[in-house]
Amino acid sequence: MNNTATTTYTFTPTVGQCANTATMTITVNPSITPTFTQVAAICSGATLAALPTTSNNSITGTWSPALNNTATTTYTFTPTAGQCANTTTMTITVNPSITPTFTQVAAICPGASFTALPATSTNNITGTWSPALNNTTTTTYTFTPTAGQCAVNATMTLTVNSYLSGLRTVTICAGSSYTFNGITYTTSNNTAKDTLANANSCDSILTLNLTVLPLNAHTQTVTESGCGVVVHNGTTYNNSTVLRDTLYSQYGCDSIYRVTNIAVYPQNGLAVSKDTFGCNKLVYGGKTYLRDTVLIDTLRSTIGCDSIYNTVRIHIQKIYLNLSLNPEMPYEGEYFMIHTENTESDPYTIVSWSSASLFADQTLKSQQLALQQNTTVSVIGITAAGCRDTATLPIVVRPYRKDVMIPNAFSPNGDGRNDVFKPVLAIDRAYNLTDFKIFNRWGQVVYTTSNINAGWDGTSFNGSLQPQDVYYYTLMIIFMDGTKQVFKGDVTLIR
Repeated sequence: MNNTATTTYTFTPTVGQCANTATMTITVNPSITPTFTQVAAICSGATLAALPTTSNNSITGTWSPALNNTATTTYTFTPTAGQCANTTTMTITVNPSITPTFTQVAAICPGASFTALPATSTNNITGTWSPALNNTTTTTYTFTPTAGQCAVNATMTLTVNSYLSGLRTVTICAGSSYTFNGITYTTSNNTAKDTLANANSCDSILTLNLTVLPLNAHTQTVTESGCGVVVHNGTTYNNSTVLRDTLYSQYGCDSIYRVTNIAVYPQNGLAVSKDTFGCNKLVYGGKTYLRDTVLIDTLRSTIGCDSIYNTVRIHIQKIYLNLSLNPEMPYEGEYFMIHTENTESDPYTIVSWSSASLFADQTLKSQQLALQQNTTVSVIGITAAGCRDTATLPIVVRPYRKDVMIPNAFSPNGDGRNDVFKPVLAIDRAYNLTDFKIFNRWGQVVYTTSNINAGWDGTSFNGSLQPQDVYYYTLMIIFMDGTKQVFKGDVTLIR
């Protein structure tokens, strides 16, 4: 045998059989290499279109591995079997993203000029800046690269130093004086100003706050209060009291007779909690809650001490029942399963099924059933907290027909039409196929199966092709109700 070139083979019968020699030509098709148009390089993260499943020279197949838009990858095209084609590869280049870099612009004072930001980065990326330059406040600007450069946005913050301002507070006694910015003051003043240069080269404004105290003493009364305890000048007080003290100012102008009232209020906190639940949702305090939630609130008295710590635990149980069939489209009289499911995953039990006459056990989550006519089924489920839901499903049963058609010829040439010989039934399941056998003209069994989905493809048990001829078949079909039908006849294999 030669698997590289088309060859004609001669069959010579063994002597004594009164038979002539015969020939057979086996065609060996040449292998084809699929060709494709090269995909252009992309930037990392850009969209990569799906590779074609048919080559420029009409070879179909699949690509592997999966497309990767973050790294350069070589992909392999594997032709669909039966095309006499070789595998081929294609490398798609993914260019890395570049971050533009710039020289930081120095800080300025308010109102000074900014030089326009460069349209080309130090690593040669072109683009535009936004927003417009602002020389009155510190702003962060975004550089957007021109399309097609595989570059990402960059930012730069331009600092605008503010003019600093300060306050010089001075207190003197009546009859004294204070000199500020070369001017001597003897009365209170809060408007005099002086200009000073700071380290950022932006001038600073210093304002004088001069207070001239009279030469007289006065009384000062203050109150300090707290809940449960008050700390005053490092001392802790658990009960209300009155403190008296005489203070002298640093200037010796006057004295302050200070009276401090310490007020300690009792602290009687009360914790209150409650649990509440809802089915699928709960409206509490004017707000709708769809999931478990804990609300914590603190209520205080008018003096801010006596508190109620209120905790509300909201529990939501969800139940949305769903019914499904297996198989989905049952035949008349065929047994099938009805399954229930809570799409929200909360545990549940079944309360009842209807029509009740169809279901002996009303609490099963899955039921087995066989129907002779269309029926609507309903089920009621309940959670541990008493939340209920009802699911309803119309069930349409298909007629169970025993019609069988047996082809009288087939052509297993791989064109997808009439390639396999097998019985054609009006139903797609709910039957058994037994004793399906194929005999050649000499009565030899060349094929047998009990697989309802299988058929004869024109080969023998060892996989060799059977010649074009008339063959004899027998088969038995057992239907769902136990009835049997036997079929016998001839079928022509055409090549």
